[in-house]
Amino acid sequence: MFGESLKSSTYRLQVKEIKIKLILYNLSGMMKSFFVLIILEEFT
Repeated sequence: MFGESLKSSTYRLQVKEIKIKLILYNLSGMMKSFFVLIILEEFT
């Protein structure tokens, strides 16, 4: 989903790329749980 391999060549850029992927992963997980909560609220 977010790409498994690192495309950066230097260590500093790899760390930055990992941080960005982690933030995107956390945001997508929060959005999924938020949508599930909205669906549960509508059906109850």
